[in-house]
Amino acid sequence: MLSLSIREAARIYSASRATLARRQRGQRSQCNIVANSRKLTDLKESTIINIIQYFLDLDLDLVIRSLTLR
Repeated sequence: MLSLSIREAARIYSASRATLARRQRGQRSQCNIVANSRKLTDLKESTIINIIQYFLDLDLDLVIRSLTLR
């Protein structure tokens, strides 16, 4: 198996040596890290999305007409 040095890989792929070294150490890129300011867990977020989708799937015209006829 051919092993490239970080310097050679950086030259071949036109990437920063520092970036490649960080990736080799296992540090993920910032865009792949969940933000600290995230307020909802994945479960809570998917539950809210499912509830919204449920209401969107209802016949909203029927609901609006029934509310305006009162």
